[in-house]
Amino acid sequence: MAAILFALSCASPSVAWNPFRAAPNESVMTKGMVIEASNIFGRIRIEAGEGTRRMFSWDGGSESVRLMKRGSRWYGSLGLYHPGGNPSVHLVVDEGQQHFCSENEANEWLLFRRDRMNWACSSNGLVVGWYKTKKPDRDYWAVIVEVWQVYIKGQMASNLRACTTRSVQITEGAPRASGEDHSAFIPSEPRLINGRLYSGRAQDLIAERGITPADVEATIADGKRLQIAPPTPGWAYYNRRTKDGMLIVILDDSARVILLQN
Repeated sequence: MAAILFALSCASPSVAWNPFRAAPNESVMTKGMVIEASNIFGRIRIEAGEGTRRMFSWDGGSESVRLMKRGSRWYGSLGLYHPGGNPSVHLVVDEGQQHFCSENEANEWLLFRRDRMNWACSSNGLVVGWYKTKKPDRDYWAVIVEVWQVYIKGQMASNLRACTTRSVQITEGAPRASGEDHSAFIPSEPRLINGRLYSGRAQDLIAERGITPADVEATIADGKRLQIAPPTPGWAYYNRRTKDGMLIVILDDSARVILLQN
């Protein structure tokens, strides 16, 4: 896996890094593509322009931004992002691919943040989540948007049950060049580590985030169990401060490690 990540995330040392380069390997949209989706926050429209330009329109506002290419994998994605900070609206965007070994693990990943993102899904695994919030003491909106193409072992997902709605309309854009449909990333399969079962996604996050199984076990044994309502019965959340910040470990009712966050 390390070799795969290196190949995807490193440019030639003789070429200057360009975060705006066209046709990134794990983007979702192509020029002319339009995605429209609805959730409890209303309707959002996303149109892909030249290169990484994206135009966002939602109830009460619009913004055009140029997304940047990630230089390394970030919570599974090596796609595009916009960190926000524009003077008119704080628009934070993620666009990319998410790769899983099974529909079950993809649905668990969606469940983890469904209450916040209010996911809308298409029948072929395109997922859009968004929300907006406004501080009461200032006339300034924050809008968070995520666009994902979910793959199961290299194939577009077809059974994402954890979505809030199916209200997604897609107008296709320009065709991709050969070989740009999805990356060569291979998601891990579940396996036992020191007697505990880890999901494939948990293992991928361990490799990506620099977490060790010892960190996970220490968080379960010595960390604090968070008293929050889980998205599905039987999940338990533990957190503990490590040298790299706060680590959150999520277990199911069989003590399997579902997801990690730090």
